[in-house]
Amino acid sequence: MESVHNLEKTVAGWYKDVPHLPKGAQKWLAENAWWLVAIGALLAALSLLALIPLVLFAFGLSTAFGGVAAMGGYNYSVGAFAWLSVLVSLVTLGFYAVLSGMAITPLKAHKKRGWDLLFLIFIIEVASSVLTLVVSFNIGSLIGGLISAAIGAYFLFEIRGYFGVKVNEKAETKTAEKKPEAKKA
Repeated sequence: MESVHNLEKTVAGWYKDVPHLPKGAQKWLAENAWWLVAIGALLAALSLLALIPLVLFAFGLSTAFGGVAAMGGYNYSVGAFAWLSVLVSLVTLGFYAVLSGMAITPLKAHKKRGWDLLFLIFIIEVASSVLTLVVSFNIGSLIGGLISAAIGAYFLFEIRGYFGVKVNEKAETKTAEKKPEAKKA
């Protein structure tokens, strides 16, 4: 978990100098993050319930008609990489649904654990984008995933201070150092 917190500090450094949302918008996002995440978790779970049978059906069809497709010039290795890419996407969606569901209650209580779970979802999204690139050789998928992750991280780090994280640690340290010491009498 230490490495995750170090990564959090690194990413926070990247977003420290970007333009920030107004304080009112940050507060609104922090207070309403729990139900926004709940909607996302529900949609992800419903998507999984719909996609898993469809993927299994498509896999069955490709297995049943694979021999016919091979006669037509279908390359099995391309199909295997496509199935692996679909599997990575389904697993990522499953992690998103579970972690989002786990984050709802801590987010509602403004606990750091809820924010940490959202940050873990961010890490999984970036890793999934890279893994999809490796599996499917699709640079567009990587670029889209990274842009999505960057936007999500922006909003995530905008509300970070509302979940028990000191955002301006350096500024607080400097003001503490400037306090005059008591004069000795």
